[in-house]
Amino acid sequence: MIRVYYNSIEFFNPGGLADNLTIDQLLREDYSPWARNKRISATFKEAHFIEKYGSGIKRIQEGFASYGLRPPVFENFQHGFRVIVSSKLLFESNEGVSEGVNLLFNQIRTNPGKRAPFLVNELLVPVKIVERWLKILRDDHKIEFRGAPKSGGYWLK
Repeated sequence: MIRVYYNSIEFFNPGGLADNLTIDQLLREDYSPWARNKRISATFKEAHFIEKYGSGIKRIQEGFASYGLRPPVFENFQHGFRVIVSSKLLFESNEGVSEGVNLLFNQIRTNPGKRAPFLVNELLVPVKIVERWLKILRDDHKIEFRGAPKSGGYWLK
C-alpha cells in the first residue's frame, strides 16, 4: 500500500521483513539477500530493474543523501514493514537556507572541488544567483574555496 501526503510518501508491506530480519540488520547490511518470489525477481532482473540483489536500501539512502533529503524512516508497523520518505531537506528554509542554496550545497557535495561555471551549468541558473548562493553558504561556514582563484574550487567544510 502506498499513501501520498503533501510532504511525504509512506510505503507499507504487510507481513513484515523476512526470516526475522531486524531493521538494524537491514540498515547495517548484516544479512544474506534472497528473493521471496523468484519469478518476480527474475523478471525484474531480466528487465534491468534490479542491478544487484540486496543493494536497494543502501542505494536509497545514498540517493537521498546526495539530494540533501532527510533519510528514509524504516520501521516495523502493525504486522508489516513501513518506509516513510520525506520531501523535506536536511537544511530547511527556516534555518536561513533556501531551496536553491540546498541544491547548490548538494551539487558541491556530489562534485567537490568544482568552480562556479560548472555549478552554473549543472543548476541551469544565472551566474549572479549562484554567486549569491555561494556567499550564503560561505557565510554560514558550510563550504570553503580551496586553491588558486583560477584553478581552485568549492568544498564542504
